[in-house]
Amino acid sequence: MAIRPTAMVIVSLALAIATSANAASLPRYRPVFRVDGVSASIQDRKLVVHADGAVSSGGWRHPRLIIKPSAQEASVLEMDFVADPPQPNHVFVQELLPIGADLSTDLPKAGTLAVSVASQTNEVTAQIRR
Repeated sequence: MAIRPTAMVIVSLALAIATSANAASLPRYRPVFRVDGVSASIQDRKLVVHADGAVSSGGWRHPRLIIKPSAQEASVLEMDFVADPPQPNHVFVQELLPIGADLSTDLPKAGTLAVSVASQTNEVTAQIRR
């Protein structure tokens, strides 16, 4: 029994749509493996934060710091250190590799004294230099 070309096209399209829907449901970014260091300072009326860390393999892209929602009275500004993970069917080196990210944002409220950056395995806190 031969499969009609039209049926092959329909099956191929259905598989492509199912794969796209599944990939779209995955989060685009994930926490990096670890944070090694954090610095925070006030420069030109902005809070500037820099974080260094490591990812568990090659292929991680677009590292960034994302501010977490916090209570109004919190004295520590909490952030997540994230990046886009490697694509699933690609081969990358499997070892710890350095990664860094910078964030320049509006000044925090007056009572904020420090910045805390979280990763998959640890969290590092640094005082804001004024």
